Amino acid sequence: MTAGMSDRRAPVGRGFRDVDAQARRLDFGAYLERVARIMAAEKAASHDLLEPAPGHRLLDVGCGNGDDVRALAGRVASTGQVVGVDHSQTMIEAARERGVPGGADFGVADAHQLPFADGCFDAARIERTLQHVADPLRVLAEMRRVVRRDGIVVASEPDWGTLVIDSADREATREVVRRQCDDHTRHGWIGRQLAGYFTHLDIAAIEVRPVTLVLRSFPVAVDILGLADSGDASWLADLCDRDRHGAFLASMTGFTVSGRVA
Repeated sequence: MTAGMSDRRAPVGRGFRDVDAQARRLDFGAYLERVARIMAAEKAASHDLLEPAPGHRLLDVGCGNGDDVRALAGRVASTGQVVGVDHSQTMIEAARERGVPGGADFGVADAHQLPFADGCFDAARIERTLQHVADPLRVLAEMRRVVRRDGIVVASEPDWGTLVIDSADREATREVVRRQCDDHTRHGWIGRQLAGYFTHLDIAAIEVRPVTLVLRSFPVAVDILGLADSGDASWLADLCDRDRHGAFLASMTGFTVSGRVA
């Protein structure tokens, strides 16, 4: 993967706002796969926070390719159900093509107005989706609404303001971080805002877990973080040179927040 990918695909943050409108919409599913491989351990930990058990009914908001739904379906057994929803028809079609195991279901839905009755799920999760939606607080309120009393809500989101890149040009790097946070992502500070949103919604027993992604490969960072969409040629050339000498480093911290419906 090279910096040239930015010429073939819309900037990640902007493109995910409306995947179905993108010229190369299938690229976004492939992107989700690459991120999932890098974040596999963190994903598994977020699944555990839902406390899945046989007979439970779980909701995955912004399910993408449906990999999390399939993983969780095996943990609720034949008596439970895991429902995955996404605003993108492209993503839901991809999820169904990958397989719908027993106890799993997929559907197109607006996260701001979930088509489910109050308290019909034991737990709900959302991951790397609130950064793209129009109103994160409303989406979380909808998740709280459809989860039963004492049920669990889990949200995992990056905080683009924590982006760290080792570069010779500090001012250019600061501008790249600003663009990534303020221009390319709808809600660049969503990671640090999650706990406050949970409190506002009267979600109790809130726990906050930091998750830091460290990248030592420049091509991987260009792909995952979309660096080529923000930096100029000389800045990118410096990072590429650092990579050739094994000296490249970038990192970003996100937060996984969990709590119970009071």
